[in-house]
Amino acid sequence: MLTKSFFLYRFMQSLVDTRICTPTDRLLDVLPVTLTEKTTILPSHILAIYPAQPSTSVSTTGEVRKRTKVTLYGVHSIVLAAHCANLPVPPQPLPPPLYQQGQQTTYLKVWSLRLPSPETYPQLSTYLYTKQISTLMNTILPCPPPPSIINVSISESVVDSADEESTPQPVANSEVVWSYATYLAKTYTQSALMRYVHNVHGLWANACALGVFDSPLFDTIDVMWQAMTTALALATRDEELARIVTPQQTQPVEA
Repeated sequence: MLTKSFFLYRFMQSLVDTRICTPTDRLLDVLPVTLTEKTTILPSHILAIYPAQPSTSVSTTGEVRKRTKVTLYGVHSIVLAAHCANLPVPPQPLPPPLYQQGQQTTYLKVWSLRLPSPETYPQLSTYLYTKQISTLMNTILPCPPPPSIINVSISESVVDSADEESTPQPVANSEVVWSYATYLAKTYTQSALMRYVHNVHGLWANACALGVFDSPLFDTIDVMWQAMTTALALATRDEELARIVTPQQTQPVEA
């Protein structure tokens, strides 16, 4: 019997094996992609992710220039549509190519999408495909947290039951969050911790912008936010902020 995890693996494998031919001058409505024999489920579109605000730079002559960085990803629109309520309507996909043995080139429609945090889209995308909480935490946080940071057993396998996917995660294990945050505060600089705080916030902002409806995802984001803000409070010796999330309200901030 073919399981849900089997099909999700095939979806993910197809994304990895589809190589996008990136344009050098301007973004077109259709772009070529190279397929291999492992590309069993062809992506429906090329997702062009761009930020809400363009970056600005000043030339040597004082001229202010605005540039919009666009990053391209293969995507299956059915996967995004299954999880996101705020998606723009995608372009009508092109007919799939006839199968040819070996490597071949085909074309996919470009689907433009503006997100508040383009840099954290890959982590969100991987989660929506796999539902692996531990993988999400390991790629968003500075280093892998203890599995017991959440009061459930985190399985490395893909969930096969729709009921299990919709089951909310329990609250964070406060003792483990505090211990993990203390380690982060002693190991990473304040600027590094701020970058990872930004990562967690960006992941949350993307999920909100897309209208993702997944309770375990937002519960996990809450845990990561608690860990990172606690670590930053400890690193900056902000005792008032740290006490908000300590296991015991009277616990002092470590020097």
